[in-house]
Amino acid sequence: MSLAVKHDHIYTYADYLSWEEGKRWELIEGTVYDMSPAPSRVHQSILGELFFQMKVFLKNKSCSIFPAP
Repeated sequence: MSLAVKHDHIYTYADYLSWEEGKRWELIEGTVYDMSPAPSRVHQSILGELFFQMKVFLKNKSCSIFPAP
């Protein structure tokens, strides 16, 4: 997973409204950040199956598993 990229310029909400659709941006106090794209359905499906299998394997053991956001 890549980190968000920070741009060095002061932006406004009006600037934000003019940016292209389909790309994830975050505007915080005039600073804009490129956001990582959301995981694909395939990625989420594989993650879910792996989590389930590991959770079943670890049942009644002293170890736990947690999915990360």
